[in-house]
Amino acid sequence: MPIKQQQQQQQQQQQQQQQQQQQQQQQQQQQQQQQQQQQQQQQQQGKAQMQEALQAEVSSKTKNAVSEEKEASAGPHS
Repeated sequence: MPIKQQQQQQQQQQQQQQQQQQQQQQQQQQQQQQQQQQQQQQQQQGKAQMQEALQAEVSSKTKNAVSEEKEASAGPHS
């Protein structure tokens, strides 16, 4: 009788080990997904920075144009 009990215990342990391996695989997959998300975020940030730089250029140009117009209109009056 005790021999049979030992065999059953061994089988249970093997099953538990298999379950642990499956869990590890799932964790690895999740990590890969996180990495992909990070890459996407970085790309989006890069685009946003480009847009900000362009907007800054445009706004500085418009400011210059406006100040030039003011100077031109104020010139003759003064």
